[in-house]
Amino acid sequence: MTNATAGVGTEFQLGDGGSPESFTKVAEVLSISGPELSGELIDVSSLDTTGGYKEFISGMRDGGSVSIEFNWVSSNANQQSLRDRISDINNANSFNYRIVWSNSPATQVDFVGVVESFSMNTEANSAITGSISIKVSGQPTWTN
Repeated sequence: MTNATAGVGTEFQLGDGGSPESFTKVAEVLSISGPELSGELIDVSSLDTTGGYKEFISGMRDGGSVSIEFNWVSSNANQQSLRDRISDINNANSFNYRIVWSNSPATQVDFVGVVESFSMNTEANSAITGSISIKVSGQPTWTN
């Protein structure tokens, strides 16, 4: 039998910038993608390299981006806040975010991010949806 966990119950949360910081969930999230962690490799191969294989060392790491899609609820303050944060891209303002997965005990990742893009999708026979991409700035912090 599998020990897999369904995604239902997972939350995407916004920090309020307070001290202490308080997080509240974004309503009606349909999907969350990311963060996409990666690291650059630096080729340090030289004429002294033995065996004919390239040699590498670790370079800078990148927290990638987090994207979410959600049913647009115009009266939801957190969704409005997400939409409004795109204007902060001109100022490169960053905010705190959190993803809490539905496993037990819950796995979560906290990260600082800058909004890269926000878009709305409207079709005649579908719910209006929104999507946002947030660039992770610095190292994400994982719990569990």
